[in-house]
Amino acid sequence: MATLLNTPSLGVVVVAKVMFAFAWGLAFGALMALGAGGTAWMVASANAPATLALVHGQVLGILARTVACCGLWSVFGIGLALLARSQIIGVTLGLVYTVVLEPPLVTIAGENASVAGLGKFLPGSASLSLVWPPPAGNGADDAVRALGSTGGGLVLAAYAAVLVGVGYVVRRRDVVI
Repeated sequence: MATLLNTPSLGVVVVAKVMFAFAWGLAFGALMALGAGGTAWMVASANAPATLALVHGQVLGILARTVACCGLWSVFGIGLALLARSQIIGVTLGLVYTVVLEPPLVTIAGENASVAGLGKFLPGSASLSLVWPPPAGNGADDAVRALGSTGGGLVLAAYAAVLVGVGYVVRRRDVVI
């Protein structure tokens, strides 16, 4: 509430929160990528120093896309926070969806021919496509077949934008200035 008293434009507040969350998501993603890359480097150099290939373009691409994915999920979280009346409810809804609801939905999409193509457009599948797209022709079901890095990123960005947009509309009627 104090933020809206100092800056009485909800649009400005939402844009600032989205930018801040995206920047922190990128920073957190970079920290995770550095940690994962460093750990992998230590393990690989201890076991097989002659075959160490962490600076390979594919590995660096995965680490960079991990950073982007964290930034997009941060914006996704801002959208959930705008929709929910409580941070606890927003976090709980996000976890319940990603851990409990989405895996069976992807499985159903893989087993049911009428919805087979929809599974790849769910947020978790889009994240997987963004960060670690499986190579073409690897035998993956249509439900989890990769959209490609760009497609996965665009789908995840669309989810984040829709959540933020709907959250802004819902919150706008709460704020009377």
